[in-house]
Amino acid sequence: MLSANVSAQSAGSNPFPLPPVGVSSEFKIKGGEKRAHVFNLKAGEYARVEVEPKNIDALVRLFAPDGRTIIEMDGKDGRLWRQTLSCVAETDGEFLLEITAYGSAAGPPGIYTIKLVEKRAAAPDDRRRLAAEAHLSAGRNFFSQAGKLADAAREYEAAAALWRELGEAVREAMALTNLGRAASDLSDNRKAIKELTRAVELLQKTGD
Repeated sequence: MLSANVSAQSAGSNPFPLPPVGVSSEFKIKGGEKRAHVFNLKAGEYARVEVEPKNIDALVRLFAPDGRTIIEMDGKDGRLWRQTLSCVAETDGEFLLEITAYGSAAGPPGIYTIKLVEKRAAAPDDRRRLAAEAHLSAGRNFFSQAGKLADAAREYEAAAALWRELGEAVREAMALTNLGRAASDLSDNRKAIKELTRAVELLQKTGD
């Protein structure tokens, strides 16, 4: 895998352009710090970006050229070990990915890697990919709200079902892991064990 190491100083406070498709970059980040990365799409193109934090949790948001939030993935408490955000461009323009680290600036810094995994003409299945991400994002948001565990579980189940249909085992496993944890907090231990066991089986098969 190609990679590029980028220091915090070189990233600065300005948006940093993503490297070419398939090339990963690594950044240091402190608690409470924000980083921005940008990439360009033409109307009708699909893009998928992966962010993998290490030793720190992060909230990752993807914005359209008009400033609208397309999708966010909240990795608080380590519930998302890899945050994947996708979009289909409605117009030509520059898209911005914002990463906000949780924690205190006084603590030890973390690291994250970021990679533009795909950039291509949109395909029919991409709408289902976007829907699956939206369900996972909604589940994470519900999970953080008091009394919304059942809603979170329903969103996770919907995300897992779509990833299963699309044959994306790693992302299905992530949804099932969150579903299992929600079921555990709902005191449904049988379901929690079932979903977490299935997630482990999928990850073992993929080697992730």
